[in-house]
Amino acid sequence: MPVDPMTTNRHGPLIAEGGAGIRMLYAASDASVAGALRQAFAEAGPGEAEVLPAAGAAEAIGRLTEDLFDTALLHHTPEFDACSLAQAARSAGCDTPLIVLGDQPPGDFEADCLAAGADAYRRLSQTTPRTLLAVVRRAIDQARTAREFRRLAD
Repeated sequence: MPVDPMTTNRHGPLIAEGGAGIRMLYAASDASVAGALRQAFAEAGPGEAEVLPAAGAAEAIGRLTEDLFDTALLHHTPEFDACSLAQAARSAGCDTPLIVLGDQPPGDFEADCLAAGADAYRRLSQTTPRTLLAVVRRAIDQARTAREFRRLAD
């Protein structure tokens, strides 16, 4: 069966079709928040959001390079440098959309995250589960478009 590049990343088929069934990695120094995030997404919109935790950068890189995710949420804290994780993930060949979450005001920090390879930055104090889901869907759509451009260029 031929592979559709619009719904495939380098690991296989993307799970998110039409915004439902989004499979996300949640990476942080303390990944216990993943369950609360899953619940918040369930209350925010239709479709299933599977949120799988990764405690620490090493586990996150391993999961991002070995498993299939539609997107990854990287929670930046003083103990967990999400920008460095985004850079390491891109260096390891990860093409999963990466969204950094943090408490820093956008501006220079957001620019640093994007320069490091993140696809988006959201300040948690200004983000609801519904708006974060919209950012996730947009990042997934942009990744599909980029994959299609690469396929057409080959």
